[in-house]
This record gives sequence, C-alpha cells and structure tokens, in this order.
Amino acid sequence: TDAGIIRVQTICSALPDACDDTDGDCVPDDREAGLGFNQNNPDSNGNGVLDGAEDLDFDRLSVCAELFLGTDPRDSDSDSDGLNDAREIAVGTNPLNPDSDGDGLKDGEEIDLGTNPNRADQQAPTVQLVEPQPTRVLIQNETVTAIVLAQDDGRVASVEVLVDGAQAAISETPPFRIP
Repeated sequence: TDAGIIRVQTICSALPDACDDTDGDCVPDDREAGLGFNQNNPDSNGNGVLDGAEDLDFDRLSVCAELFLGTDPRDSDSDSDGLNDAREIAVGTNPLNPDSDGDGLKDGEEIDLGTNPNRADQQAPTVQLVEPQPTRVLIQNETVTAIVLAQDDGRVASVEVLVDGAQAAISETPPFRIP
C-alpha cells in the first residue's frame, strides 16, 4: 500500500549510510542477494509488497526495520533469548542482547518467570532452614539441594528441593513448607 511504501521509505532514509539501493526498496544492494532479493526489482517475489516491507522471519518486523535495528531479518529471535525481536521492542529490551538488564537471566526467562527483564534481579534472599536442624543428616549418602527462586523485589517465589539432582518437592506459597 502507499502507506507501507511511505513508512519503508522513511525508515530507509534514516538508515546510516543507506548506501546504494538501486530499486528503492529499503534494502541496500549489498544485502539484497543474501536475503533472496533482486537489487533491480523492488518487489522480487511479485507479491505486491516491497522487499523492505517483507517479514522474512514472521516476527512482525519488516526487513527494513530489522536492518535499521541491526537485527537479523531471517531470525525472529536475533539474540536467542526466547523473545522474538518484535516482542523485545514492545517490552523495551534489547533484541541484540540476550540479558538486557545484565542480571544473568535471559530476557525470555524473565518474562516466563514473571520478573522484569529491564531491571536487574535483587540479590537472592537468605533462606533459613527451620526444620529439621541444619546439622541433622536428612538422607544418608545423598545430596539434598534447596533452590530458592526470588522475584525482582527479592521476595521468595518458590522453594524446590532436589535429592541427588531429582526434584523431590516444590512449594510455591508462603511459608514454603516442604513435606
């Protein structure tokens, strides 16, 4: 559509060193062939959509927008963090950095956990084992591990107990009692 062409041309004109774009489709000539386009035809596949307005990876970002952002027009999740590039733009994370807030959790993991991928998670809270006494042997010759998941505000979200690496119990509601 005309609106799409105007939008593509506006984004294209914002590209630094937009270089040579023989057919005016917002895809630089030196990138056309690598993306499966013809530098002499603005609509290489003849579907009525300019090459720069195509969405090759179905992430809802056009080729031109991806070139402008520096993301890969053929990969819906350019940084492999579990969020597609368009979702990263929508939630304000960096589509080229798998851990936008630098806290050690990938952006997609944070969304799945319900934490904020734009704010570094707090230090894990201190958890005290009340029963049984910390020095008491629970299971002879087996390793017992407690995994505590904290939210961005430092509150405990869940406690999981593993015995020799296998999940034995999980509690997701305070006071986090494990049977």
